[in-house]
Amino acid sequence: MADVLDQIYLIKIVSGIKSEVPASEINLLIGASGSVNFGINSSISGRSATVVGGLLNNASGDWSSVFGGAYNSTLSSYSSVIGGQYNCTLGSYSTIIGGALNCTSGIYSLIGAGYENTVSGNFGAIAGGNCNQVDRQGGYVGGGRLNFSQGQWSIVGGGQYNCAINIYSSVGAGCNNIASGSYSFVIGGEKNCAFGDYSSVLAGRCNQISNLHTGATILSDGQARVHRSSGPNTLTLDFASGVYVSGALYLNGRQLLVSIDGTVFSPQTTN
Repeated sequence: MADVLDQIYLIKIVSGIKSEVPASEINLLIGASGSVNFGINSSISGRSATVVGGLLNNASGDWSSVFGGAYNSTLSSYSSVIGGQYNCTLGSYSTIIGGALNCTSGIYSLIGAGYENTVSGNFGAIAGGNCNQVDRQGGYVGGGRLNFSQGQWSIVGGGQYNCAINIYSSVGAGCNNIASGSYSFVIGGEKNCAFGDYSSVLAGRCNQISNLHTGATILSDGQARVHRSSGPNTLTLDFASGVYVSGALYLNGRQLLVSIDGTVFSPQTTN
């Protein structure tokens, strides 16, 4: 009985380098060297590129690699896709770990997982989530949905519809928050806007810090009314039912009020 071949290999030798592609799995090697292992209908056109497993994966960047999944592509040098589906790396030294329809075009960029996330800024990263975007150098989105890091080194931790626009700006979480001033910060809440440089919204809803109010801070309640900053380098407390202070109240180091058994006195009365 004639022997049956378990596997047939196409061998291409360029500059003394042997590359093997299992022909029975209909894979295609175009580059000078590389390897496809266990994949189906996958292709390599980059030098020393690799595809390991999966379906219809393509490694066209030099020294790039695809490890599993389906319809993934590495189009730049030293980039990699580790799994998922329809993921694509366009920036050199970039990586997508999993998820679907994710794309990196910045160099040294990363997407952990999620769906339809995009990193175009160099050194940018998205950990996960859906439809998140990093546009500038060093930007980061932790997760959530439809969050945008559009300033250099800006951060959005999570939530949805949040945006960090300027350099070193950040939004912790919440919904529909904007940090557009340089070094501005919105910790959370809803519909908060920090337009001034070095400004911050600590909590609440519908807070607005003017772009003229550098260094301003707002802490407010959750009512759906606009809480506005008071001026540059000010702290605005806006609570419809009042602000309660337990103990003494000081101004510039001098005691203004003191609370004794629930009754408030001035220091002169107490003395």
